[in-house]
Amino acid sequence: MSVMSRAVDTIYGSRIITTRILAGIVFFLLIFSDHYWTDEGFADTAFEAIGLFLVVVSAFGRLWASMYIAGYKQGRLITDGPYSIVRNPLYVFSFIGAVGIGFSSERFVVLAILVLAFLLYYPRVVRGEEDYLLGKHGQDFARYEEQTPRFIPRLALFHEPDTYVVNARAFRKSFVDTAFIILVFALLEVIERLHDAGILPVLFKTP
Repeated sequence: MSVMSRAVDTIYGSRIITTRILAGIVFFLLIFSDHYWTDEGFADTAFEAIGLFLVVVSAFGRLWASMYIAGYKQGRLITDGPYSIVRNPLYVFSFIGAVGIGFSSERFVVLAILVLAFLLYYPRVVRGEEDYLLGKHGQDFARYEEQTPRFIPRLALFHEPDTYVVNARAFRKSFVDTAFIILVFALLEVIERLHDAGILPVLFKTP
């Protein structure tokens, strides 16, 4: 294993640990706190509607990006489909999903934690991955990097092939990741019902 590959593995390991710590903090807030909004009021409905929309966009977007990269990530440089308009579509759609979960929680503090975590941590992860890709693909990635934005999609660049061979086994695994964000959204609804029924105690309220 090369030094660069070990560095990427370290980045992935750090990302997993950080994600689990963050998930633990957010889960604690969701379980033992409640929001200030009136149930079934305008704010409550608006937060849930926005959250659901963003979660759905995230889920379909991640599946779209995963279809192109599943099984090919270590083998070749992917520049078609979602990767033609932004270099890191999986992170972009994951960020949209995190914002969606934040809105669905109906707590600004949860939304702020998720957004800040992405903005402060994931750019470093992305830089590490892109350094790896530059070392692996050389000038091909350098040209791609120059033409394609890192996080803000440029729709005018979009292109896709007429046909594309998908690694079915690898793509199937991506459904687990996509299902996770949908399950989190469903879990939020369950927690809210348990709070309303008095089964889960509410220790404090958060904005």
